Amino acid sequence: MRPAPTRLGAWLLVALTSGGMLAACERTSDSGARASAGAPASSASVGAPSPPASSAATADELETVDDEPEIVESEGDGRGACEPADPGAKPVQLLRFAFASAVERKDPRDRLSIARPGQRIYSHLTLRNRSGRERCVTIELSVGNARRTTLVQKVGRSWSWRTWVYNTLRDDDRGELEAVIRDDQGNELARRELVIVPER
Repeated sequence: MRPAPTRLGAWLLVALTSGGMLAACERTSDSGARASAGAPASSASVGAPSPPASSAATADELETVDDEPEIVESEGDGRGACEPADPGAKPVQLLRFAFASAVERKDPRDRLSIARPGQRIYSHLTLRNRSGRERCVTIELSVGNARRTTLVQKVGRSWSWRTWVYNTLRDDDRGELEAVIRDDQGNELARRELVIVPER
């Protein structure tokens, strides 16, 4: 017959058991935080993005990135996610747009009010796609009323999907940088301008 535990022995047993449960809870909480960081609000978590190569220009000029880069079509082009023309398709919603000098942890670091010649400018979009399948948007960038490039980005099924592109202005660029965003049904979601101001 096992002897009854002493008061000290019972206290140690409770302390060790409680400590083990606390450590497990902390580990679970920590891993949960890491898993959810940087993922779209309603999609499975993914790691930090590795920027894919761009097909529209040299790597120094522009780059496309989104919340699930491993699923993006070849060479960073989201054209494969585009929905064929369908009058009944739900439009993709643009929740937020920002011109920024950088993107940190998938969010714009700041909001630019002007741009400088030779500066790298990020166009950061937060979109909502409730259509039940992957979609795409096009970002058309123009400088001084001349089209510079058009990029296609995938938009996953999500209430809050972040994607961004950047391009580097030329030293002789003047006028305005304009970004026009359209969904794959041709709906214009936004048109934004950023004035280019030379250094004095």
